Amino acid sequence: IGAVVTIHEFGHYQVARWCGVKILQFSIGMGKPLWKKKLGKDQTEYVIAMLPIGGFVRMLDEREMLNKGITLEVSEVARAYNRQSVWKRMAIAFAGPMANFVFAMLLFWIVFMMGILNMKPMIGEVTKDSPAYQAHFEKGDLVKSVAGKKIDSWQDMRWELLDYSLEKHPIPVEVINQEKVSQTRLLLLSGLDKNDVDADIMEKIGLGMERPIILPRIGKIVEGSAAEKAGLKTKDMVQSVNGKAISDWESFVKIVQASPEQPLKILVRRDVDQLELTVTPEAETVKTKTGEVVQGRIGVAFRVEQFEIDQVFTKTRYSPLESLVKAAEKTWATITLTLKMLGGILTGELSWKGLSGPVSIAGFAAQSAGMGMVIFMSFLAFISVSIGVFNLLPVPVLDGGHLMYHIVEILKGSPVSERTMMFGQRIGLGLLGLLFCVAFFNDMVRLVT
Repeated sequence: IGAVVTIHEFGHYQVARWCGVKILQFSIGMGKPLWKKKLGKDQTEYVIAMLPIGGFVRMLDEREMLNKGITLEVSEVARAYNRQSVWKRMAIAFAGPMANFVFAMLLFWIVFMMGILNMKPMIGEVTKDSPAYQAHFEKGDLVKSVAGKKIDSWQDMRWELLDYSLEKHPIPVEVINQEKVSQTRLLLLSGLDKNDVDADIMEKIGLGMERPIILPRIGKIVEGSAAEKAGLKTKDMVQSVNGKAISDWESFVKIVQASPEQPLKILVRRDVDQLELTVTPEAETVKTKTGEVVQGRIGVAFRVEQFEIDQVFTKTRYSPLESLVKAAEKTWATITLTLKMLGGILTGELSWKGLSGPVSIAGFAAQSAGMGMVIFMSFLAFISVSIGVFNLLPVPVLDGGHLMYHIVEILKGSPVSERTMMFGQRIGLGLLGLLFCVAFFNDMVRLVT
């Protein structure tokens, strides 16, 4: 969050400088300063603070100085924020969110040029009696478009269905079925509960992704594990367990997990030889949605060949110009979806449970960082857009609140009174405090469950 908020504050800082406003302080982070130094002809104090969760820009304001009993020199008065034209003040207020949007677009541009490895939009299992089942989706359907919008990946499809989640009419989804015939499925989402509209919307709709058929080939063995003790080697191909033929990795895993501390006779092919080994899975307690369960574990991982990856994955890379267009489209789509989700929460169409606080965001950031640079940059772009949109809400103390005051000033021909602004700030702080409490509560619930 700290990096994205710093970009936001830098937007305010840079446009304020362009408008001739004197900058007193620019801080990266909050709390106790770890480093600070005054630079430039204005002797702006640059600060790096202890808590990397935000930042701020402090501009010269005549009203603040007067409250402190300080009288500004004539040359300084003209550079005070409050003495700027309403249009300049609006530009400074809007610059923060705009910096977030530009930063997101830059990240998306890099992502599209690097190339995105995505799951193909191919349907796997369809949950019985779900919206997808009622729309006659079938295993093996390859989705080509949603409501006329071209779909290239599973992520594209999830994004579009999330965007249409509040739609009351059937959504046309064009697919190519297993017989290579083009068909249209009419998907009705109006029956979804408001708690279902979240990142797991595909599961709620009843659509499972087609997973690659991974051969039961040993790719990695954990040192000191049950598998190593039993004599299993990398590149061994599992052929049967307790006499039951094994054709894919998933079948092998299910048997192992269902057999904690039970000896298993595993027949493997090693080069041209066949060997029978006895492995006793270690018992491991695992948390699931329904509670804790004890599963077997032998300490092996599968080995994937390129042809297995190509079954369900696709990598798309674009030229710099194409990437720029795609980045602009993606940024705009993210802005509109974020607004739609926020609007749904405020009107009660969507659940407040979807709000995430700093704990969840930090967790998501760590997970995405572990999944590679492309995933992490995409996540960072989404957070940047979210912060930009959130700050444009017409709530006093946010940038959107300042813009609202400036619009009122244009309409009435004079600034909003300080008394009104102070009253609005109290309301704004109360609303933000409530919002933070809800988001933090949701974070704690997610941690517990």
